[in-house]
Amino acid sequence: ERCCSRRATNVAIRESADLMAPPSTPRRRTRRVERSLCCFVMSMRGMQVAVERTDDTLVRGTLDFVDEGVNVVIRDAEVRPLEGDVLQHVSEVWIKAKHVRYLHYPRWVQPSKIMEDMRTRWDAAGIKYTQPQHPPSVSKTPP
Repeated sequence: ERCCSRRATNVAIRESADLMAPPSTPRRRTRRVERSLCCFVMSMRGMQVAVERTDDTLVRGTLDFVDEGVNVVIRDAEVRPLEGDVLQHVSEVWIKAKHVRYLHYPRWVQPSKIMEDMRTRWDAAGIKYTQPQHPPSVSKTPP
């Protein structure tokens, strides 16, 4: 018998492939943040960084916050134009991701190591979050 629709053919092929396929091991689903540059930038929280913005200014300070969109907050920052001597000290700078041209980080940073440490912390937090919480046991003592 012949299938007249492509959808029916794909379903039949998928069902036969599922019957012949060996059981697969469960894979951990990676979060979007882990598959992007965001994981690297998030792992540098607390480090001294320099952010070159699209308006040709350089912001140097401590990376305080990064969200999933790679918007960053830098504390104790000094802001200066790329070509010039004007220096401005600011307690906090929020930079939207679309205005970040480059992110300069210290030479001693090993990107693969700090990203793996970040993933390990996320996994540990996820395991702790999914474990069942048992209420504290109350011992009943007769009066």
